[in-house]
Amino acid sequence: MMRCWLVVGVAIWIAIWMLAPAVAGEECPNELKMFERDVRMARELKERIFWQLAGANYKRRVTRYCAKEERYSGVAKLQLSPDEMQLLGLASE
Repeated sequence: MMRCWLVVGVAIWIAIWMLAPAVAGEECPNELKMFERDVRMARELKERIFWQLAGANYKRRVTRYCAKEERYSGVAKLQLSPDEMQLLGLASE
């Protein structure tokens, strides 16, 4: 019976940890650098799929680890064109 409660407690702790909002910290600069790298690659290769991958990584990782102001400054630093923003899926942001 005790083992069951231990398993339930660990499962709840993991669920809370996974669902908790991420705090902007040391991860944000790394994620922004990786996003910049993805955008440079997409610009060089000029393939739509690379733009979509960069946009998906942005939405999954940068939005999780960076505050809104940090995200906007990172995107502004890249000087993305409206077409590039559309390809990334960030035109609505």
